[in-house]
Amino acid sequence: MTFPAGLTAMLQAIGALLVFVAGYLALVLSTIICLVIAELHSERSRDIRMPDGNVRGVRRESAHAAEGA
Repeated sequence: MTFPAGLTAMLQAIGALLVFVAGYLALVLSTIICLVIAELHSERSRDIRMPDGNVRGVRRESAHAAEGA
């Protein structure tokens, strides 16, 4: 293997590793962002506006708490 061919193979391997790391970080960040959005949406849906204009908080229990486990 000549020097230019070896250098090209090494650069391709480094590029593939960088693409893999960038894709993994994008997946992790998008998962975290989706979880934060879901939690914010859940927090907003806990308050219910009553017909008289008052806002009443609703407490939701998890399925495990409701079952007594």
